[in-house]
Amino acid sequence: MTMNKELLNAFQKIIIDGANENGILLQNEFETKEDFKTWMISFTIATVKKEAGLTIQEAYDFVLGDGSFRDLADSCWEKCQAGN
Repeated sequence: MTMNKELLNAFQKIIIDGANENGILLQNEFETKEDFKTWMISFTIATVKKEAGLTIQEAYDFVLGDGSFRDLADSCWEKCQAGN
């Protein structure tokens, strides 16, 4: 499972460059660096899904690596079952 770092870095550069060109200080838009990272990954997955016409599972795996969605789904399922 290999994360698509080139894609994430390209999206990050586009967002940062666009913000800078428009005088937007991203530090004012996100409370923490962690918030920005979370948004950046979500934005990248959503954009890949929409533009490539992929399912959410396909887009998630494309951005975060093969099998990542299954790992997330399995983890969520196990946590839900533990609460029952």
